[in-house]
Amino acid sequence: MRRTFTVAVLAAALVVAVFALPALAGKGFTTIQATLSGDADPDGSGSALLKVDTKTSFGTICHEIQVENVSRPITGGIVSVGESGELVGRLIIQDRGGTLEGCTAQAGIKNRDLMRIQKDPAGHFLHLYNDEHPCDVSGPDRACPPGALIGQLQGVS
Repeated sequence: MRRTFTVAVLAAALVVAVFALPALAGKGFTTIQATLSGDADPDGSGSALLKVDTKTSFGTICHEIQVENVSRPITGGIVSVGESGELVGRLIIQDRGGTLEGCTAQAGIKNRDLMRIQKDPAGHFLHLYNDEHPCDVSGPDRACPPGALIGQLQGVS
């Protein structure tokens, strides 16, 4: 009987946590946008809306991205300081066609780097990659070549 009660309490707490976490996460986000143009793929274009959260243990970047005239699937993205390619954020993207949506916890990336994005979005760029223009952020220098698309970040008023 005692075990059944304990299991019921834990299940109820889990249900409450599932519904409470999205509401809490939304309060710490900074919304940033970018207009994307061709980088290594000159015909490509698109738009991106990013939400950067530094209020959690691992910062999070959520994305909603639309692309046109670029080879798909889009395999990932990074946020860099200037056009240098210095990685300060990454996007894990699962391209199923249409709008690209998802969130990436920034394990291995310091919240202070994400705070730099929040404070000065215009000093950062979003780079998107595909099979023709790949990026492997697990390499030793954690920098990537030009991607298929690039866009300078800007704050949303």
